[in-house]
Amino acid sequence: MGIVDQLRQTQKGRLPYERETTGPKLQTLLTECSSPPEIHISPKFSQTLKSRQSNNKECSDDSGSPGTGGTTGLWPGKMSPSLAPFSITQQKAKLSPAEGKYTPDEKADVRIVRCVTSPEFGRSKRAIHKYEEKLENEARKLILQKKREFADHIFRVEHDMEQRLQNLEQRATVNSLLKTQQLEDRYEAQAGEIVAHQRKLRETHAQRKQHHETQLEEAETAKRKLRQEEIRRKEQEKKEKQEKLAKSASDLSHLSTKIQQEYTACKYRSLLSEAGTKALSLVKTLVAHMGTLKRDCQTSGEVEAEHFEQCRNILEKASEAYELVKTELERAEKAGKEAEQEAERKAKQQQQQQQQQQQQPGVVGAPIASSTPIAQASKPATGAAATNVSSRKNLVSWDEEALKQYLVLQKKLQEIEESTKVLASTTELKKLKFDIQKAVNTPINAISAVSGDHLRDKLKRLLTLLSGQPVEVSGKTVSLSKHPQASVFCRNLIAKMIVKKGEEQVSSKHESAFAIAMVAVGLWRESPSLGDLFLAHFYAQCPYLVPYYAPKLQGQSDKDYFESRGYRYEGGQVENQEKFLKRMSGIVRLYFSILVSTPPRGKHPHGLEHAWAWVTRILNLTPEPDITATMLYDFLQVTGHAFMKEYRKQFIKLLWTLCKDIVPKLKEVSSPAGSGSLSRLQVLLENSVKGQGNIPVPEGFLEQRFWLS
Repeated sequence: MGIVDQLRQTQKGRLPYERETTGPKLQTLLTECSSPPEIHISPKFSQTLKSRQSNNKECSDDSGSPGTGGTTGLWPGKMSPSLAPFSITQQKAKLSPAEGKYTPDEKADVRIVRCVTSPEFGRSKRAIHKYEEKLENEARKLILQKKREFADHIFRVEHDMEQRLQNLEQRATVNSLLKTQQLEDRYEAQAGEIVAHQRKLRETHAQRKQHHETQLEEAETAKRKLRQEEIRRKEQEKKEKQEKLAKSASDLSHLSTKIQQEYTACKYRSLLSEAGTKALSLVKTLVAHMGTLKRDCQTSGEVEAEHFEQCRNILEKASEAYELVKTELERAEKAGKEAEQEAERKAKQQQQQQQQQQQQPGVVGAPIASSTPIAQASKPATGAAATNVSSRKNLVSWDEEALKQYLVLQKKLQEIEESTKVLASTTELKKLKFDIQKAVNTPINAISAVSGDHLRDKLKRLLTLLSGQPVEVSGKTVSLSKHPQASVFCRNLIAKMIVKKGEEQVSSKHESAFAIAMVAVGLWRESPSLGDLFLAHFYAQCPYLVPYYAPKLQGQSDKDYFESRGYRYEGGQVENQEKFLKRMSGIVRLYFSILVSTPPRGKHPHGLEHAWAWVTRILNLTPEPDITATMLYDFLQVTGHAFMKEYRKQFIKLLWTLCKDIVPKLKEVSSPAGSGSLSRLQVLLENSVKGQGNIPVPEGFLEQRFWLS
């Protein structure tokens, strides 16, 4: 047999082992182990026990232990039994499953009995108690010893920690003192360096200050010298300019004297042509203008470049007039001499004939009509034109350079209109011409100051049409590429229609000029060839923009004369003066609105300098009744604010010139019909002069930023 089998045969090996805790056998064992023991006491024993208890009470004084009686009867020997009370139940105690302990039955009969124990039990109990006290004392001693050891250990640890902390504090103090000392040393060194640097800077600053003061003194000295030299130079230039101006005036006076002498010395000045007479009158006007210019320069004390330019123009015109007068005088003298020679020849022939008749007495002498040529006088004009021509003969009515430009542009305009007549030759071309007219008139008639986007749209449509690209108009596609002259016709039509807006729309609604002007200047900027056409149509409708006062020509009819001056001649009657001035005012306002308006981009193609050239030319001409005052008023109202912003001092001088020289001349030639224009001009000039040249912005004026609205 093995060891395992032998162990199984032992008493413990034969013990059953149950894995399940819910078996009935295990429950029975647990009940038996958990239940209190059952004690059955007989009635006889109970009576005996009671008697014993009563005896024990009597002998309690002899036993020396209260609550216990002698047990000599029951327990023989030297044993001193003691009774231990305990509860005895007649029934089994019930186990309370909720509390996990045994609870006696409420109806159980509890009886207190005393159990008899041996003396060894008391001694053992005392010994156990003493041993427990001994163990407790030893444990208490050990605990106290451990506490003392722990307190000593804590004291030593705290002492070490305090010592270490003191060492660390001392070390930190020493380190901080060392660092502080190092910092102080470093700061002292830096402070020394800073003090030395500041001392050096002060020395350098003092040297530089001294050097700067020396330079300032030298510069001030040089500046004073330059100022003195500038003053001397300006005085010298002023003196030279005055001398030059005086020399120009002297040359002009000498030239005028020379012309007058030659005119006086000419025996046949009565044969002088009308051109020669006008040239003589022009010289007188130029002399007067030179005198006015000289007085202005003396009054202002300054002679500027524009004065020299005016002097140069005056001398050039005087020289040209002198050459013209000289040529005309030579021609008149030649014609007079030829007339005298012819008269002498005729006289000789007549004398010879008389002598022959005297030699022939049979022939009666007949008078012979004289054939001496007599200068034929021009036929006088009739009506208002005759009065105007006779009263304003020999006056300056145009500027030579401006007149040349005017004639060139009018010739170019006539050539264009002749070349575009081919578009009316066939039905197909007439249809193309009509479509182009519709494509041009539609956007131009829709121009208004609604917004910048609106103006850009109209400008874009016209530029697209001019570029040759197809344009949609009333459901039809129009393109200038269908005929070579279509582009020329379109450009001419655009210029004509925009200028026509001046006399039809702007004349009655002045503020509408600027929207039309912005589109016109945009077209002019993008298509420079339109510029000459604009000017040609403006000059054709209003020759006063040249400026050009058309004279009455010899043999010219009243209709042609008035039409050359911009009047309309309908039904054999010339246009009413008030209506004529209103129409001219609209054209003039539109023209000057173009000059002050800004294109959407780039530089202005025909800017404010042309307005300045126009007004200077007007000042050099003899004022015309009504129209001159109307044009100057419209010119100042439209461009006055821009002129003040651009020229300032020169513009104020211009206003003074208009007040002192032009207004008196206008009063001399003013008519009742034009007195209103003159009054408005005079009030505008007076207000602007009082306001130091400030003229209000005209109604409807559009700024550059309007293109972006």
